[in-house]
Amino acid sequence: MAKTIVLTGGGTAGHVTTNLNLIPLLTPHFERIVYLGSADGPEKKLLLSFLERNKGVKKDVLEGGTTVEFYPIPVVKLRRSLDFSNLLIPVKLYRAVKQTKGLLEKIKPEVIFSKGGYVSLPVALASKNIPLVIHESDYSLGLANKIAVKYADVVATTFEDTAKKVKHGIYIGPPLAPNNSSSTLEQDKKRLRQKFNPDNLPLCVIMGGSQGAKSINEAVFGAVDELTKNCQIVHIVGRGKGNALRHKNYIQVEFVDDLSELLSLANFAITRGGSNSLFELLAHQIPMLIIPLKKGSRGDQVENARYFSKKGYALVLDDQDLNSTTLIENFRALKSKAPIIMASMQNAIPSNSLTKLANIIVRACK
Repeated sequence: MAKTIVLTGGGTAGHVTTNLNLIPLLTPHFERIVYLGSADGPEKKLLLSFLERNKGVKKDVLEGGTTVEFYPIPVVKLRRSLDFSNLLIPVKLYRAVKQTKGLLEKIKPEVIFSKGGYVSLPVALASKNIPLVIHESDYSLGLANKIAVKYADVVATTFEDTAKKVKHGIYIGPPLAPNNSSSTLEQDKKRLRQKFNPDNLPLCVIMGGSQGAKSINEAVFGAVDELTKNCQIVHIVGRGKGNALRHKNYIQVEFVDDLSELLSLANFAITRGGSNSLFELLAHQIPMLIIPLKKGSRGDQVENARYFSKKGYALVLDDQDLNSTTLIENFRALKSKAPIIMASMQNAIPSNSLTKLANIIVRACK
């Protein structure tokens, strides 16, 4: 049995979730799992929440005896805008890599898995002589992964086209968590129906990613009268992004701990274009309206949305065209085209992608 694995990746919840989903599959192979993440990002909080749900006798020991630890590392956010602080990035990154390298020398992992995001870059750059496996969710490589891929032994990808463009690329599909047993799922559905959809109406989940989305939120607030006609709306606004809006058939929440459970009830979704969210919706075969983030991003959400539209999985509304009126129009179109979209979604996702990724990581051990 290999003894130690390092997991890294963060900045947003999507980068962390895959790592957490992998942990149950990695525990038979590793006695120690170490998560390296930022001190003030979502990594530690989400990991602690995971451990609370899956703890053994001690809070940091999983059933079976595998220990899980978290160590903060210095991180350097790579800014795409013209900013004077960008001049300091090389110096800050050098220091972060040096400190992380010292930490890796103490941990002595047999393998490193990186989910990407700027949080992961110092770990990837410090991974010399340690096998490194990377996963890329989006259609094109993120900035951190573009740099880190040079050090990787394997680059697993969600999109098939992406794997063909990178050295050591392997297409596995989206590493989603496995579904619960049917009995447990029915219990969860009953509880969630009582909480989110007591009148058992067609349910639409609206979400803007873990950070929320201001433009989507404002459009929804102005369209709530129409959106809630014969439809229950669960609006995930993001932490600190809510308001005092109250309306029949409308529920506003800042965050949902287990989105997969809620999506098991959903008939429609309105979402940003992050790959993890899109494939989660695809796995549940939920017709979706994608409003990809364009301004302030590298264009990955636009590429993801274009791919899903081409495949017939979604409708797309440009963020620059988003307002309450266009949101209503596109939501009506989504409901009318839902049967066609659902037919396109059949057998769209490879099976056992998460297991494939875990097997790749285990095989990469030195």
